[in-house]
Amino acid sequence: MHRYLTEEDVGMNAYTTSEYVSGRLRCVFRERYSDFIVHEIDIDGHIVELNDQKHIPISEEDEAISILSGGDALQASKLEKVIKSKEGSVVLKGTWSAVEVSAYIDDEDFLLSEEEGALRISIREKWGTKNKKKRKKTNAKRRFTRFAVLKENADTMQVAHEIGKLLGVRHVGYAGTKDRRGVTTQWMTVRQVPAERIVAKFQTRHKINFLVGNVHYVENGLELGELKGNRFEIALRHCELLESSCSSIEEYCQIACQAIQKYGFCNYFGLQRFGQGGSTNAEVGLALLKGEWKQAVQYIMAPRHIDSQRDIFYKECFANGNIQQAARLVPVQARIERTILRALVATNYNYLDAIRSLPRNMQNMYLHAHQSLIFNKLASARLVLHGPHPVVGDLVFIKYEKNTLAQMQNNQLEPRPELNAEHAKVKRLEAHELDHYNVFDILLPLPGFATILPTFNGAQAVLAQTDMLPHRNDYLSSGNHQPFSLPGTYRYLFVKPCNLSWRIVPYATKHDQLIQTDFDRLASSCTSASNCNKRQRVDASSTVLEDPTLSSSSAAASADQLRYFALLLAFDLPASSYATCCLRELTKFSMSKESHHAGSHDEIPSQNVYSPSCTTRHRCNTTSKFTPTTSASASSGIFSSCLIS
Repeated sequence: MHRYLTEEDVGMNAYTTSEYVSGRLRCVFRERYSDFIVHEIDIDGHIVELNDQKHIPISEEDEAISILSGGDALQASKLEKVIKSKEGSVVLKGTWSAVEVSAYIDDEDFLLSEEEGALRISIREKWGTKNKKKRKKTNAKRRFTRFAVLKENADTMQVAHEIGKLLGVRHVGYAGTKDRRGVTTQWMTVRQVPAERIVAKFQTRHKINFLVGNVHYVENGLELGELKGNRFEIALRHCELLESSCSSIEEYCQIACQAIQKYGFCNYFGLQRFGQGGSTNAEVGLALLKGEWKQAVQYIMAPRHIDSQRDIFYKECFANGNIQQAARLVPVQARIERTILRALVATNYNYLDAIRSLPRNMQNMYLHAHQSLIFNKLASARLVLHGPHPVVGDLVFIKYEKNTLAQMQNNQLEPRPELNAEHAKVKRLEAHELDHYNVFDILLPLPGFATILPTFNGAQAVLAQTDMLPHRNDYLSSGNHQPFSLPGTYRYLFVKPCNLSWRIVPYATKHDQLIQTDFDRLASSCTSASNCNKRQRVDASSTVLEDPTLSSSSAAASADQLRYFALLLAFDLPASSYATCCLRELTKFSMSKESHHAGSHDEIPSQNVYSPSCTTRHRCNTTSKFTPTTSASASSGIFSSCLIS
């Protein structure tokens, strides 16, 4: 039987703070969807929340009237008659120019003329346009409509596809993909779709696992990577301290949080990057880079541990060479396999064309997974051999005004230098430069034809094992196997969470909800309203929380009934960093599915019994290994602060 992918399979073999933290914290991860909450932090540094499903932004005509009238009621009345009713004309007050006014009204409908130092707007007479189709001019400031999407147990790409289908648009923009198993909120954009249409469409939608709201107009659509980071609120349940000299879970968390605030965690690519197939995405990517098209397709079609009987049957047909029958049997839900099998039949079994029939972002996913595997293996070797300190041969940016440490101390997510290998200016550290850089400046490559490779002691041996020594990476050259060559990029080796805060709470049963979600806040805000969306709660088994951290059953339970303990965490991470890697560092436990499926609420912890008084706000112990300071955290008030100066 095919097993779950483990962290060791993808090169995650080391910890940054193991010499500073004694023991491990075993826990159950993502018992409920509400145990893993993600809010996108947009490019302007704002946390994205969905808190309004009904508001419709002002129309283009009303916006033009409001701006051009300057708040004058009489002027607004005249403008409304001209702009909306298309009657008469009006002279604008003030020093408006024709260029400025044309940004708000369509100059195909209106004539702008100067009159005694002022600007007159009048209706344009049209000749010979009876049979000509008019193309509506779009206000540049309203070219795109942006809205918040709140989803639960849903894939970002599938939600974007569903939204596009409902609105009749081909492209829905978003800045990054969010975890499926969790409750996540992010911005999405569509081009030239009226806000009122979006509000009306999604207010009438029930029985779906996502909601849309906070609709407004923006000038530009979202592209991948246009975000500053993500805000995480996470519950780790059924905590049990193992192999530790710490006297309690609280003491362990105090020391572990302070250590990760000082040294950060290894910025691995998490297990999500590599898929859950019988073969990993990295194996597919390597086959593509080597031009082994048939091998790449065979990897994609390999059996998985989650396959249904129907999946097993069509994959057996493919393995036996009966591709036409496999194409007939493949279910619609298997979009990648279905696309490839149909393309094989249509192209007379041309495997390269079958790969190219996949969307470009899907092809890139496989290529980037191979790069990510090399990064992880190189990162583990670098950390084991040299620890969290700069050494000769490390990669850093050239001419980078070094403010990384200050940013981290101030708990701010700041834009970092350009990481693309074709534009980044990177060098290898020499001995006399070590004092000028810190651990958070160190880079590792996601190798490609434009990257330079590190030369620290031990790097060559790792690269040799991954086909990445210069004399063995011909398949990455810019001219080979287009379009499957890669320029490469760089990634920071160490990252630390910003605004890290934590709290330990007791709870009664594994069904208790421990963190309030946006679904809960929406439901509670419209309890008394008659026109609320009937689909406010996706998880109907939970009640609206009176206390933001405890479900009603735990809040009403006696101290004897609170048998389990959960660690609640909140922190910010920069874009493309994985919360699971941060949790792995804090707990010293694998975040793989296999590890956490082994956790059971049927086994009551026999040690580390914790008093209910631990739920009160508290500061980090000043007698701990590191000295904490209080910081204004962006997290909810339900967490106690644990921040490092």
